[in-house]
Amino acid sequence: ARPRVWAAGIAALCVYWSYVNLIYSSAPYLSLVFKATDAQAGAFGIFNTGLVGIFAGLVAGLLADYVFKSSTRMMAVALTVTAIGSIAIFMLPPTNIWVAMVLLFIMAFGVFMGKAVILAPIAELNLPDEINGSAMAVGSFLAYASILWGNPTTAGLVDRATEAGNPAAGYQQVFMITVGASVVGALAAWALDYTNRRIARKAEVAA
Repeated sequence: ARPRVWAAGIAALCVYWSYVNLIYSSAPYLSLVFKATDAQAGAFGIFNTGLVGIFAGLVAGLLADYVFKSSTRMMAVALTVTAIGSIAIFMLPPTNIWVAMVLLFIMAFGVFMGKAVILAPIAELNLPDEINGSAMAVGSFLAYASILWGNPTTAGLVDRATEAGNPAAGYQQVFMITVGASVVGALAAWALDYTNRRIARKAEVAA
């Protein structure tokens, strides 16, 4: 059970790390890189980190219950969507603000779908009652651990690049980190989903 708890925790950590980077990559990104006005950047920030979160959470719950039948698989899909969006925006030259906004929306939708079910995969492990609480505590710690380094790292990268007169370079590094985190998280979630299904099949055969 321990490897599955760690896999769920790593996937959750990667979701939240991607969320931290998303917050820095919405309104500030448009303002610093594309020179959007404060009103334009603020409106997009509210949409991309507020309204998208509401709808993505609802969609994630419905998909987890009625389509994928698994919160773990939902998280794997969400991290995959996040990876696709962050890879695309990493490769995008900082010249077209509308394309950037669409890609940030895709990235945000993936992040918030994953965030909606961030600890649910641990509940799906069907662990014994005597370790269920400890497993949830470990998962919760891992999920939010990225706060310790995510905010200072991302802010530092953007600030240094902005001071050097090239904020786009700092955001390129932020997007590269998001790509890495979302890919690692997706791999962990897909591996956990595969393991869960294999264990369930063995239990059915044994029954």
